[in-house]
Amino acid sequence: MNSILLAAVGVVLTVPSASMVLAQSMWELTPYKIRLVLAADDCVELEPALKNDVLPAVVTSLDYAAAARWEISGEICPPELRSVVLGDWKSLDKDLLPEEWRDPKQWDKIILVVVSQGIDGLHLKACDWDVALESFGVPVDGYAPDASQLSEAVEATVRRAFTPQARIAVIEPDAVQLRLRAGALPARDDQLGRVEAGAIFESFVRYEDRFGKARAIMRVPWSYLYIDRVDDGGKLISSVYSGLRNAFSARRRGRVRQITRLVRPQQGTTRLVLFSPGEEKTPLVGYDIYAKSPGEEHYQRIGRTDFQGVIEIAPVDVSPLRELIVKHGSRQMARLPLVPGLEPVLEAALPNDDQRLAAEGYLIGVQDELMDLVTRRTLLLARARRALENGDFETADRLLSEARALKTREQFVNELTQQQKLAVCDDPASQRRVDAMFDEIKKLVVQFLDPSEVESLTQQLAQARRNK
Repeated sequence: MNSILLAAVGVVLTVPSASMVLAQSMWELTPYKIRLVLAADDCVELEPALKNDVLPAVVTSLDYAAAARWEISGEICPPELRSVVLGDWKSLDKDLLPEEWRDPKQWDKIILVVVSQGIDGLHLKACDWDVALESFGVPVDGYAPDASQLSEAVEATVRRAFTPQARIAVIEPDAVQLRLRAGALPARDDQLGRVEAGAIFESFVRYEDRFGKARAIMRVPWSYLYIDRVDDGGKLISSVYSGLRNAFSARRRGRVRQITRLVRPQQGTTRLVLFSPGEEKTPLVGYDIYAKSPGEEHYQRIGRTDFQGVIEIAPVDVSPLRELIVKHGSRQMARLPLVPGLEPVLEAALPNDDQRLAAEGYLIGVQDELMDLVTRRTLLLARARRALENGDFETADRLLSEARALKTREQFVNELTQQQKLAVCDDPASQRRVDAMFDEIKKLVVQFLDPSEVESLTQQLAQARRNK
């Protein structure tokens, strides 16, 4: 389960310096160092063919196709790593991996391919281990009817498993420019690692020690770059979709690197779980979810969280990327871009807004009551004034008595003050909103329930009676 809190991730945005431009050029001229690891699962009789025929053929073919972009080599999975390679890649313990698999100076990518025997032929499963990011990409499947076609199937599966990296080169007011790793190097097959408009990149921040080893690696939450177009020279012009402020940076700060990686969309849904921060993780029930895809102008309501604070987010045909907003009543609580199916479960901690919504509902009722009271009071005073002008003092006195019997300004303000004391929110921002709403209603009460109007008309009635 991928638990992500909506923490503020502050990143300073700057104009690239000359050294940054040089580093970016080196990035585009640096080939990938790729290690291909083949393993046979429950078909050990295939291992000689994998070692002697398939592995050399695949490495030779990919080396020729990639030309200067890849430096690729391969090996059959060592016995001590079989349990790791044949296990669940998503839940893999990184400490079980060889040291060189976590050293970007040794490799950039470790591409694992597992071959298993099925009733209808040979089934393949491949995944891209990104050494700098210390994470797997999305597993892909392959198939070969028999061993004679295994080399071609392995190569095709490796091509689909490979996930290109990119760096942020320039941040413009309305777009972000990306540069692909090894993008300036020639390749015989331009389809290898090709990125087109509509592609999606996710971002990671790698914190290194003085030896270049990772101290921490953090995926930037709720943030994606959507490729709008690919310009001449391989520039990827992208739009930012993020629930954070300043989620992306073109600046390398000391031993901190921000690297983006291509996202391989998957079929399936993502279970979005909303809860309030704290040990209890109280589910946020009844929060409305709206969504739109890149290129769409308006959000459409797609549902509401259930009693567990859960809603299933399904993919759509327009784009794998969905930009969600969470609303509670009239308040927008969060913006949560995601790719349905990429993660089975995503969690978001948001302030519990129930007390604010309850206060908002109460104050809407108070507004209606105030409007009704002001209307009745205005009519009574108008009729009393007309009766006074016509010399009908008894009617004027009766109407003024009815006006004085209505709820007074002091009573209204006292009731609001008592309710405001009960409207306590855990979230400071919600509390400020609640207090502001109460203060606004109090101003309206003071403005429209001025007791001097009744007092003035009462004095006029008394004076008229004395003058009669």
